[in-house]
Amino acid sequence: MLLRMEQITRLLFIGFLCASFSLSADARIEQLDIQQPRTFGYKIGDKFERIISLKLGSPFVLDAGLLPKQGRLSEWLNLEKPVIEQKVLDGSTHYRIKLSYQIINIKQGLNNIDVPSHMLVYSDANGDKNKKLNALIPATNVGVSTLTDPEKTDLQVDRTPALLPHSNMQLYLYASLLLISLIGWAYLKWGVPFRTKHHPFANAYLLLSNQRHRRWDDACRSEALQTIHQAFNETAQKTVFVEKLDDFFAEHKRYTPLRETIEAYFTYTRKYFFNVARDQNDHEYSLADLIDLVQQCRDIERGIA
Repeated sequence: MLLRMEQITRLLFIGFLCASFSLSADARIEQLDIQQPRTFGYKIGDKFERIISLKLGSPFVLDAGLLPKQGRLSEWLNLEKPVIEQKVLDGSTHYRIKLSYQIINIKQGLNNIDVPSHMLVYSDANGDKNKKLNALIPATNVGVSTLTDPEKTDLQVDRTPALLPHSNMQLYLYASLLLISLIGWAYLKWGVPFRTKHHPFANAYLLLSNQRHRRWDDACRSEALQTIHQAFNETAQKTVFVEKLDDFFAEHKRYTPLRETIEAYFTYTRKYFFNVARDQNDHEYSLADLIDLVQQCRDIERGIA
């Protein structure tokens, strides 16, 4: 009887410790609200959004560079570039993340499309930044339907198309000239015929150049700074922090000539994103300054600097 009471006491004590640890872990996330899209009434081309409201207690911060990447998620869905807003209030960092999806394909008989789960990654800004913590955005699904029912639609042309007057050889020649012209134009604009993930600074340069028509406010500046951070992360194949720049330059020596400029940029962004009471006399990067930095990195990336 005494042995059984001792075992029960031990199990209760272990359960108490586990509960205490769980409360301590959950205390990092002060709020996590996920607004999922409606689950019905979509057709091809329609867009829908997920809105995530996240509040992290100090000193924990979200790793914006590890948000889901823009691009095709499945045969049916495409994800646009995530939009993130953040502000610091009462010692906590508030994030508003918008994930926009578009239905790009539907087949007959498909009634539901799975919207995948995503993982929010955050860490202690003052501790071990390589120790990542996760918060799950659960998967969901949306109901879809085709625009028309092929079985009830009898479509046919009014008349047979007329034959082209040109020979096949002429068509091949015109198509070849057009293709060569497009490749040449792409090379002059981006340095490579197509944008690929192997050229992150070239992609960042294009994104920043397309922002020239926008008003240069805090939202635009924040988006531009995050775009450049993403280019550094993709180049290093990991998240780059200001404290780890020595490792970055050791692994990517060709960027060493820009060491002073890059260190100044990372120091500025640390103050911009995480120091609420930053000195108003600090240099504020203009869009032209950021484009110049990315252009220099792009030239090194191409091997022409």
